[in-house]
Amino acid sequence: MLVTKLTKLLNIEYPIIQGALSGFGNWEFAAAVSNAGALGCFTAAVARTPDKLRKQIRLLRRRVGDKPFSVNISLFMCPHQDEMFKVAVEEGVPVIETSVYAIPDEWVDLLKDNDIIWFHKVTTLKHALHAEKQGVDAIIIIGLEGFGFKNPRQLPTMTAVPWIKKNLKVPVIAGGGIGDPHTFLAVLALGADAAYIGSAFLTTEEAPIPRDIKEKLIKLRPDDPSLIYRILAPPNQKDFKEVMELRGKIPMEKWVAMMEHVLLKDPDWRDAPYVWEEDIAGENVYKFVSFAASYPNKIMSVREFTRWLVEGAESILKNLTTPH
Repeated sequence: MLVTKLTKLLNIEYPIIQGALSGFGNWEFAAAVSNAGALGCFTAAVARTPDKLRKQIRLLRRRVGDKPFSVNISLFMCPHQDEMFKVAVEEGVPVIETSVYAIPDEWVDLLKDNDIIWFHKVTTLKHALHAEKQGVDAIIIIGLEGFGFKNPRQLPTMTAVPWIKKNLKVPVIAGGGIGDPHTFLAVLALGADAAYIGSAFLTTEEAPIPRDIKEKLIKLRPDDPSLIYRILAPPNQKDFKEVMELRGKIPMEKWVAMMEHVLLKDPDWRDAPYVWEEDIAGENVYKFVSFAASYPNKIMSVREFTRWLVEGAESILKNLTTPH
Protein backbone atom coordinates (compact mmCIF):
# COMPACT_ATOMS: atom_id res chain seq x y z
CA MET A 1 0.00 0.00 0.00
CA LEU A 2 1.24 3.48 -0.91
CA VAL A 3 0.45 5.39 2.29
CA THR A 4 1.49 9.04 2.63
CA LYS A 5 0.66 12.09 4.72
CA LEU A 6 -2.00 13.03 2.20
CA THR A 7 -3.73 9.66 2.00
CA LYS A 8 -4.07 9.92 5.77
CA LEU A 9 -5.13 13.59 5.77
CA LEU A 10 -7.74 13.07 3.06
CA ASN A 11 -8.72 9.51 3.95
CA ILE A 12 -8.22 8.35 0.35
CA GLU A 13 -6.93 4.99 -0.86
CA TYR A 14 -4.29 6.24 -3.27
CA PRO A 15 -1.96 9.29 -3.32
CA ILE A 16 -3.47 10.57 -6.57
CA ILE A 17 -5.04 14.00 -7.00
CA GLN A 18 -7.01 14.81 -10.16
CA GLY A 19 -5.87 17.96 -11.90
CA ALA A 20 -8.36 20.79 -12.36
CA LEU A 21 -8.45 20.15 -16.15
CA SER A 22 -9.59 23.67 -17.07
CA GLY A 23 -12.90 23.33 -18.93
CA PHE A 24 -13.11 19.54 -18.55
CA GLY A 25 -13.33 19.16 -14.78
CA ASN A 26 -17.07 18.72 -14.31
CA TRP A 27 -18.73 17.24 -11.24
CA GLU A 28 -19.45 13.85 -12.86
CA PHE A 29 -15.78 13.31 -13.70
CA ALA A 30 -14.69 14.40 -10.22
CA ALA A 31 -17.13 11.86 -8.76
CA ALA A 32 -15.68 9.06 -10.91
CA VAL A 33 -12.17 9.85 -9.67
CA SER A 34 -13.16 10.05 -6.01
CA ASN A 35 -15.13 6.81 -6.27
CA ALA A 36 -12.00 5.15 -7.70
CA GLY A 37 -10.07 5.86 -4.49
CA ALA A 38 -8.25 9.05 -5.53
CA LEU A 39 -9.26 12.70 -4.96
CA GLY A 40 -11.56 14.03 -7.69
CA CYS A 41 -11.51 17.73 -8.53
CA PHE A 42 -14.54 19.75 -9.65
CA THR A 43 -13.53 22.98 -11.43
CA ALA A 44 -15.95 25.70 -10.32
CA ALA A 45 -15.61 27.59 -13.61
CA VAL A 46 -17.30 24.68 -15.41
CA ALA A 47 -20.50 25.42 -13.47
CA ARG A 48 -20.42 29.06 -14.70
CA THR A 49 -22.73 30.47 -11.99
CA PRO A 50 -22.86 30.27 -8.18
CA ASP A 51 -26.35 28.71 -8.24
CA LYS A 52 -25.25 25.94 -10.60
CA LEU A 53 -22.12 25.38 -8.55
CA ARG A 54 -24.21 24.87 -5.41
CA LYS A 55 -26.54 22.41 -7.15
CA GLN A 56 -23.67 20.49 -8.71
CA ILE A 57 -21.69 20.26 -5.46
CA ARG A 58 -24.76 18.63 -3.93
CA LEU A 59 -25.05 16.22 -6.86
CA LEU A 60 -21.37 15.39 -6.51
CA ARG A 61 -21.69 14.76 -2.79
CA ARG A 62 -24.70 12.51 -3.39
CA ARG A 63 -22.69 10.52 -5.97
CA VAL A 64 -19.58 10.00 -3.78
CA GLY A 65 -21.17 9.62 -0.34
CA ASP A 66 -18.56 10.15 2.34
CA LYS A 67 -15.60 10.11 -0.06
CA PRO A 68 -13.71 13.42 -0.27
CA PHE A 69 -13.41 15.68 -3.32
CA SER A 70 -11.99 19.11 -4.08
CA VAL A 71 -13.30 22.25 -5.77
CA ASN A 72 -10.88 24.31 -7.86
CA ILE A 73 -11.19 28.11 -7.90
CA SER A 74 -8.31 29.75 -9.75
CA LEU A 75 -8.22 33.53 -9.44
CA PHE A 76 -9.17 35.38 -12.64
CA MET A 77 -9.94 32.05 -14.32
CA CYS A 78 -13.34 31.57 -12.73
CA PRO A 79 -16.45 33.73 -13.29
CA HIS A 80 -18.04 35.26 -10.17
CA GLN A 81 -14.98 34.06 -8.25
CA ASP A 82 -15.87 35.58 -4.85
CA GLU A 83 -19.41 34.24 -4.96
CA MET A 84 -18.17 30.84 -6.16
CA PHE A 85 -15.74 30.71 -3.27
CA LYS A 86 -18.45 31.55 -0.74
CA VAL A 87 -20.75 28.85 -2.18
CA ALA A 88 -17.99 26.23 -1.90
CA VAL A 89 -17.38 27.22 1.72
CA GLU A 90 -21.10 27.31 2.56
CA GLU A 91 -21.51 23.82 1.08
CA GLY A 92 -18.68 22.56 3.28
CA VAL A 93 -16.59 21.04 0.50
CA PRO A 94 -13.73 18.96 1.97
CA VAL A 95 -10.93 20.57 -0.06
CA ILE A 96 -10.58 23.85 -1.96
CA GLU A 97 -7.79 24.23 -4.51
CA THR A 98 -6.57 27.68 -5.57
CA SER A 99 -3.73 29.02 -7.69
CA VAL A 100 -1.78 32.21 -8.58
CA TYR A 101 0.69 34.05 -6.34
CA ALA A 102 -1.49 34.61 -3.29
CA ILE A 103 -5.18 34.33 -2.49
CA PRO A 104 -6.94 37.10 -0.55
CA ASP A 105 -6.53 37.00 3.23
CA GLU A 106 -10.31 36.99 3.69
CA TRP A 107 -10.44 33.73 1.72
CA VAL A 108 -7.80 32.22 3.98
CA ASP A 109 -9.76 33.27 7.05
CA LEU A 110 -12.94 31.68 5.64
CA LEU A 111 -11.11 28.43 4.95
CA LYS A 112 -9.59 28.26 8.39
CA ASP A 113 -12.80 29.25 10.19
CA ASN A 114 -14.66 26.45 8.40
CA ASP A 115 -12.00 23.71 8.73
CA ILE A 116 -11.64 23.28 4.98
CA ILE A 117 -8.42 21.75 3.68
CA TRP A 118 -6.62 24.19 1.37
CA PHE A 119 -4.35 23.23 -1.53
CA HIS A 120 -2.51 25.91 -3.49
CA LYS A 121 -0.99 25.35 -6.94
CA VAL A 122 2.30 27.06 -7.83
CA THR A 123 5.21 26.86 -10.25
CA THR A 124 8.01 28.26 -8.08
CA LEU A 125 9.47 27.93 -4.60
CA LYS A 126 8.88 31.64 -3.93
CA HIS A 127 5.14 31.28 -4.41
CA ALA A 128 5.08 28.03 -2.41
CA LEU A 129 6.76 29.68 0.58
CA HIS A 130 4.30 32.57 0.45
CA ALA A 131 1.33 30.19 0.50
CA GLU A 132 2.89 28.24 3.37
CA LYS A 133 3.08 31.48 5.38
CA GLN A 134 -0.61 32.06 4.64
CA GLY A 135 -1.42 28.69 6.20
CA VAL A 136 -1.84 26.35 3.23
CA ASP A 137 -2.36 22.65 4.05
CA ALA A 138 -0.49 21.32 0.99
CA ILE A 139 1.34 22.74 -2.02
CA ILE A 140 0.83 21.56 -5.60
CA ILE A 141 4.05 22.16 -7.53
CA ILE A 142 3.82 21.97 -11.32
CA GLY A 143 7.05 21.14 -13.12
CA LEU A 144 7.96 22.52 -16.50
CA GLU A 145 6.60 19.39 -18.23
CA GLY A 146 3.06 20.23 -17.13
CA PHE A 147 0.46 22.12 -19.12
CA GLY A 148 -0.43 25.64 -18.02
CA PHE A 149 1.13 28.95 -17.13
CA LYS A 150 4.91 29.03 -17.19
CA ASN A 151 7.31 31.02 -15.07
CA PRO A 152 10.90 31.97 -15.96
CA ARG A 153 12.00 30.34 -12.68
CA GLN A 154 9.99 27.15 -13.19
CA LEU A 155 12.02 23.93 -12.96
CA PRO A 156 11.52 20.50 -14.55
CA THR A 157 9.46 18.16 -12.39
CA MET A 158 12.43 15.99 -11.39
CA THR A 159 14.28 19.03 -10.05
CA ALA A 160 11.30 20.99 -8.72
CA VAL A 161 9.87 18.28 -6.45
CA PRO A 162 12.91 17.57 -4.25
CA TRP A 163 13.77 21.29 -4.19
CA ILE A 164 10.28 22.23 -2.99
CA LYS A 165 10.17 19.29 -0.55
CA LYS A 166 13.48 20.33 0.98
CA ASN A 167 12.25 23.85 1.66
CA LEU A 168 8.66 23.29 2.85
CA LYS A 169 7.13 21.83 6.01
CA VAL A 170 3.69 21.15 4.49
CA PRO A 171 2.93 18.14 2.24
CA VAL A 172 3.84 18.42 -1.43
CA ILE A 173 1.75 17.31 -4.42
CA ALA A 174 3.75 16.90 -7.63
CA GLY A 175 2.43 17.61 -11.12
CA GLY A 176 3.89 17.91 -14.58
CA GLY A 177 4.24 15.02 -17.02
CA ILE A 178 2.88 12.26 -14.76
CA GLY A 179 0.79 9.61 -16.47
CA ASP A 180 2.06 6.06 -16.00
CA PRO A 181 3.34 3.83 -13.15
CA HIS A 182 6.96 4.89 -13.61
CA THR A 183 6.33 8.64 -13.49
CA PHE A 184 3.81 8.17 -10.66
CA LEU A 185 6.28 6.24 -8.52
CA ALA A 186 9.11 8.61 -9.50
CA VAL A 187 7.50 11.70 -7.94
CA LEU A 188 6.72 9.77 -4.76
CA ALA A 189 10.37 8.69 -4.63
CA LEU A 190 11.40 12.33 -5.13
CA GLY A 191 9.51 13.26 -1.97
CA ALA A 192 5.98 14.08 -3.09
CA ASP A 193 3.09 13.05 -0.85
CA ALA A 194 0.79 12.62 -3.88
CA ALA A 195 0.81 12.90 -7.65
CA TYR A 196 -1.25 15.56 -9.44
CA ILE A 197 -2.53 14.05 -12.69
CA GLY A 198 -4.46 15.94 -15.35
CA SER A 199 -3.73 15.19 -19.01
CA ALA A 200 -3.49 11.42 -18.59
CA PHE A 201 -6.93 11.33 -16.94
CA LEU A 202 -8.38 12.73 -20.19
CA THR A 203 -7.73 9.37 -21.86
CA THR A 204 -10.17 7.57 -19.55
CA GLU A 205 -13.67 6.35 -20.42
CA GLU A 206 -15.40 8.88 -18.16
CA ALA A 207 -13.45 11.93 -19.36
CA PRO A 208 -15.91 14.42 -20.92
CA ILE A 209 -14.33 14.52 -24.38
CA PRO A 210 -15.15 12.50 -27.55
CA ARG A 211 -13.75 8.97 -27.76
CA ASP A 212 -11.99 9.64 -31.06
CA ILE A 213 -10.04 12.44 -29.36
CA LYS A 214 -9.02 10.06 -26.57
CA GLU A 215 -7.79 7.57 -29.16
CA LYS A 216 -5.69 10.30 -30.76
CA LEU A 217 -4.28 11.33 -27.39
CA ILE A 218 -2.97 7.86 -26.54
CA LYS A 219 -1.33 7.74 -29.98
CA LEU A 220 0.58 10.96 -29.29
CA ARG A 221 4.34 10.65 -28.95
CA PRO A 222 6.18 12.59 -26.22
CA ASP A 223 8.73 13.62 -28.84
CA ASP A 224 6.10 15.15 -31.13
CA PRO A 225 7.75 18.48 -32.12
CA SER A 226 4.49 20.43 -31.81
CA LEU A 227 3.93 19.09 -28.29
CA ILE A 228 7.49 19.93 -27.27
CA TYR A 229 7.07 23.43 -28.72
CA ARG A 230 3.83 24.11 -26.84
CA ILE A 231 5.02 22.74 -23.51
CA LEU A 232 8.73 23.52 -23.30
CA ALA A 233 9.63 26.31 -25.73
CA PRO A 234 9.59 29.89 -24.43
CA PRO A 235 6.86 32.16 -25.80
CA ASN A 236 7.42 34.53 -28.69
CA GLN A 237 9.18 37.45 -27.01
CA LYS A 238 7.39 40.08 -29.07
CA ASP A 239 3.98 38.64 -28.13
CA PHE A 240 5.02 38.21 -24.50
CA LYS A 241 6.18 41.83 -24.24
CA GLU A 242 2.96 43.06 -25.85
CA VAL A 243 0.68 41.13 -23.52
CA MET A 244 2.71 42.19 -20.47
CA GLU A 245 2.21 45.83 -21.46
CA LEU A 246 -1.56 45.23 -21.43
CA ARG A 247 -1.60 44.19 -17.78
CA GLY A 248 -3.69 46.63 -15.76
CA LYS A 249 -5.15 48.18 -18.91
CA ILE A 250 -7.77 45.50 -19.58
CA PRO A 251 -9.86 43.31 -17.23
CA MET A 252 -7.62 40.84 -15.40
CA GLU A 253 -9.75 37.89 -16.50
CA LYS A 254 -9.20 38.86 -20.16
CA TRP A 255 -5.50 39.44 -19.59
CA VAL A 256 -5.07 36.00 -18.02
CA ALA A 257 -6.77 34.38 -21.04
CA MET A 258 -4.52 36.27 -23.44
CA MET A 259 -1.39 35.42 -21.46
CA GLU A 260 -2.30 31.72 -21.42
CA HIS A 261 -2.60 31.74 -25.21
CA VAL A 262 0.71 33.59 -25.59
CA LEU A 263 2.35 30.89 -23.47
CA LEU A 264 0.73 28.26 -25.71
CA LYS A 265 2.26 30.04 -28.73
CA ASP A 266 -1.17 30.75 -30.19
CA PRO A 267 -0.82 33.39 -32.96
CA ASP A 268 -4.46 34.43 -32.35
CA TRP A 269 -3.88 35.21 -28.67
CA ARG A 270 -5.39 38.71 -28.99
CA ASP A 271 -8.78 37.10 -29.65
CA ALA A 272 -8.54 34.65 -26.75
CA PRO A 273 -11.93 34.09 -25.07
CA TYR A 274 -12.35 34.15 -21.31
CA VAL A 275 -11.01 30.89 -19.89
CA TRP A 276 -14.44 29.59 -18.87
CA GLU A 277 -15.92 30.35 -22.30
CA GLU A 278 -13.35 28.44 -24.34
CA ASP A 279 -14.57 25.44 -26.33
CA ILE A 280 -11.83 22.88 -25.73
CA ALA A 281 -13.75 19.61 -25.91
CA GLY A 282 -12.96 18.96 -29.59
CA GLU A 283 -9.76 19.11 -31.61
CA ASN A 284 -8.58 22.06 -29.49
CA VAL A 285 -7.91 19.63 -26.66
CA TYR A 286 -4.42 19.10 -28.12
CA LYS A 287 -3.51 22.62 -27.02
CA PHE A 288 -4.39 21.78 -23.42
CA VAL A 289 -2.47 18.59 -22.65
CA SER A 290 1.03 17.72 -21.51
CA PHE A 291 3.33 14.85 -22.48
CA ALA A 292 1.44 12.65 -19.99
CA ALA A 293 -1.55 12.29 -22.33
CA SER A 294 0.59 9.95 -24.43
CA TYR A 295 1.58 7.63 -21.55
CA PRO A 296 -1.52 5.37 -21.15
CA ASN A 297 -1.46 2.52 -23.68
CA LYS A 298 -5.24 2.24 -24.05
CA ILE A 299 -8.51 3.86 -23.02
CA MET A 300 -9.39 2.65 -19.51
CA SER A 301 -12.09 3.46 -17.00
CA VAL A 302 -10.99 5.85 -14.26
CA ARG A 303 -10.93 2.94 -11.82
CA GLU A 304 -8.83 0.80 -14.20
CA PHE A 305 -6.44 3.69 -14.86
CA THR A 306 -5.99 4.36 -11.15
CA ARG A 307 -5.34 0.68 -10.42
CA TRP A 308 -2.89 0.53 -13.36
CA LEU A 309 -0.88 3.35 -11.81
CA VAL A 310 -0.88 1.91 -8.32
CA GLU A 311 -0.34 -1.76 -9.15
CA GLY A 312 2.33 -0.84 -11.67
CA ALA A 313 4.16 1.27 -9.09
CA GLU A 314 3.93 -1.52 -6.51
CA SER A 315 5.29 -4.00 -9.06
CA ILE A 316 8.26 -1.73 -9.80
CA LEU A 317 8.96 -1.43 -6.08
CA LYS A 318 8.76 -5.20 -5.66
CA ASN A 319 11.24 -5.76 -8.49
CA LEU A 320 13.62 -3.26 -6.91
CA THR A 321 13.53 -4.99 -3.52
CA THR A 322 13.45 -8.62 -4.65
CA PRO A 323 16.87 -10.27 -5.16
CA HIS A 324 17.42 -11.47 -8.71
